[in-house]
Amino acid sequence: MMVIRDDHRLRLISRGGIDYAGRFRWIVEAARKRPHKQFIIDGEAVVLSLDGIADFNALHSRRHDELVQLA
Repeated sequence: MMVIRDDHRLRLISRGGIDYAGRFRWIVEAARKRPHKQFIIDGEAVVLSLDGIADFNALHSRRHDELVQLA
């Protein structure tokens, strides 16, 4: 997932080109706190299991959206 900021516009773009800014608002808010007005951060959206391993089934199920992090 890429976090793309261009002045006031901030998007979370998946590999497939879908903008997830509305789904993961806390990632957007964290990115807005950065002092830069333009940037691109390339990362991975993950849900971590209790042992700290990425659980992609949890990510895709949408039952754990509030646990999604950008790594």
